[in-house]
Amino acid sequence: MDTAVFAQTTRALLEGAVICETSSPGPYRFLQSESNLEAVRDYLVRIERSVRATDDGKAFFCAYLDISEPGAKKSVKGQFRDFVRDIEPLVKWLRIARECHPAGRPLEAGDLLTGSEMLEYIERSPILSDELTELTKSKVFKSTAQDGKGRMRLILDKLVEQGYLTKLDSTGSRFKATGRWSYLYDVLETIRAMENLDLDQDEELSTQGDLL
Repeated sequence: MDTAVFAQTTRALLEGAVICETSSPGPYRFLQSESNLEAVRDYLVRIERSVRATDDGKAFFCAYLDISEPGAKKSVKGQFRDFVRDIEPLVKWLRIARECHPAGRPLEAGDLLTGSEMLEYIERSPILSDELTELTKSKVFKSTAQDGKGRMRLILDKLVEQGYLTKLDSTGSRFKATGRWSYLYDVLETIRAMENLDLDQDEELSTQGDLL
């Protein structure tokens, strides 16, 4: 086992990174080995943490084993509150991205995006143009840009900053989606499930803790 990559991987997980092939190729390849994955699990369990894979298997993240441990409940509440606050504009962006996809399918980890191609598609549709404008009124993607190009640039830069995209060239026109989208989809499914269940606060936090 490569101890340097082991240290890099566990450190990234504990810092809240979502590890995928796009954003963290070294740690991602490391975790593809069952023996390496088990070694990381054995290390994290000592501090009441675990490593989990997203439902699509395209990313790994760190989760609490016991939500009742000191500090865990407060941490989960804070993280989940921040995540939920940003979900609505992210979902709106996903809808726009899906409309711009040739096959009309949802954005997935590993997908390639070209800002100019998306903008060309959006500007042919008054509805999508309006949606892009409305999106830049949200706190997450707030922009004073007066044209579609400026708005698109701001949104893509924000998604890079938040870890949802990585830049593929120095011009910032080509991007690749990361496994953070996989994580977002899992969180959305968890929220939908909670809406359909009668959970008390501790049960709800325990469910959230599995993802944070």
